[in-house]
Amino acid sequence: MERLTQIVLEIERIRNEMHQASDKYGLESRMVLQKSKELDALLYELQKWMWLHKR
Repeated sequence: MERLTQIVLEIERIRNEMHQASDKYGLESRMVLQKSKELDALLYELQKWMWLHKR
């Protein structure tokens, strides 16, 4: 699977997990904060990939 596709799928998975955690534990929970950090890292990776592969 192409890395770009992997990143996008992972972003969607973490985003869904973050929404579920916020519904279950509240927006200020450690679980939501952890998912938010994971999402930030993936979004950074996506931006970096896009910058390196721009045409």
